[in-house]
Amino acid sequence: MKVESLLRYLFGSNADLKGGRFDEWQNSLRLLLMNTSPNIRFENGSTPLLWATVKGHESTVRLLLKNKANPNLEDRNGRTPLSWAAGNGHEGIAQLLLENKANVELKDRAGRTPLSWAAGNGHESIVQLLLENKADLNLNYDGNGRTPLSWAAENGYENIVRLLLDNKANPNFEDWNGRTLLSRAAENGHNSVVQLLLEKNADPDSKGRNGRTPLSWAAVNGHESVTKLLLKNKANPSLNDDGNGRTPLSWAAENGYESIVRLLLENKADPDSKDQKGRTPLSWAAVNGHESISKLLLENKADPDSKDLSYRRTPLLWAARYGRDAVVRLLLQKQVELDLKDYFGQTPMSLAAENGHETVVKLLLENRANLESKDQGNRTPLSWAAEKGHESIVRLLLENKADLDSKDQNGQTPLSWGSHEQP
Repeated sequence: MKVESLLRYLFGSNADLKGGRFDEWQNSLRLLLMNTSPNIRFENGSTPLLWATVKGHESTVRLLLKNKANPNLEDRNGRTPLSWAAGNGHEGIAQLLLENKANVELKDRAGRTPLSWAAGNGHESIVQLLLENKADLNLNYDGNGRTPLSWAAENGYENIVRLLLDNKANPNFEDWNGRTLLSRAAENGHNSVVQLLLEKNADPDSKGRNGRTPLSWAAVNGHESVTKLLLKNKANPSLNDDGNGRTPLSWAAENGYESIVRLLLENKADPDSKDQKGRTPLSWAAVNGHESISKLLLENKADPDSKDLSYRRTPLLWAARYGRDAVVRLLLQKQVELDLKDYFGQTPMSLAAENGHETVVKLLLENRANLESKDQGNRTPLSWAAEKGHESIVRLLLENKADLDSKDQNGQTPLSWGSHEQP
């Protein structure tokens, strides 16, 4: 059997070896090492020391190091044995490697150091060990400019965050994607990490180059406790994101987080804040059918007739378009404009009829919406319902005296649309 094949066999079959079987395996390795270099490379660029480290076999690592295995040889991804030991939580092996002059600062091809891997994977004792061996806690991740503290904050490892901060890591660090530590912790709902960073004077309103505040990240993901904490620390509830102009209230309203909407409104968030497309929180709540949130916003004086900039639609138009019956009913109680037209000239009645929302059509008819309103193509709600095959809506409109002979700009009537006849 070739040397490499034998090594592959040994390292590929040792995971469950114990007692005498493991001693037998160790003896085979000793004999093999008498006849070959401990730094032999396999086809994938790995070495015996790398394999033993990945599998967590401390006694094998000790044996290989005793036989002059190089602790700094890298695999094809640029990862050293120390990188693997740190990432996989093998403290004893990490200690052995450091005692044998493993380089604590070597980066892999992704730019990550052993400290970065240990911090990102939550191995506190190894982080401590690496710091004691002078690991640089501010070495950046090449691709995204991430530090060990950035990884620990994102993944919620409170003790590691504390340890790194106590060792003078920068609490306001911003990575190359423009993300701050606080924004990453807030996005993932790590309340204790957010608290730590705030205690270290992290800016609660820092947008970074990414353009979004920690409060924006907390709101979009529904993290109520983090939202409370940030507001308690004077985070501005009405700051817009750069780029899209969305506020925390806008994100929470869209995604249905009622408790967060309530918190933000209690902290004076603007209920009529508009994003770059002119959409308000009420508009987002309406399109997704969040009745209780829509009610909250209306109670806080949100404008029910505000139009966006792209489609020129009010909350009622959006609710009608998507068949949000409860929101439509709520908006109708506020005496909103029933027949406002969007960019295409369609009214709530037209949109509801086109998209088959019978209950919405009934609600609009009960409130005396114009069933003969025409859009830019001179098409009526009956024309749209007939074309789309919404039989119950056609019947309902006809019962309310809709004009069966109304012609659009091409001379087609609802009857011709319903029968697919061309004029």
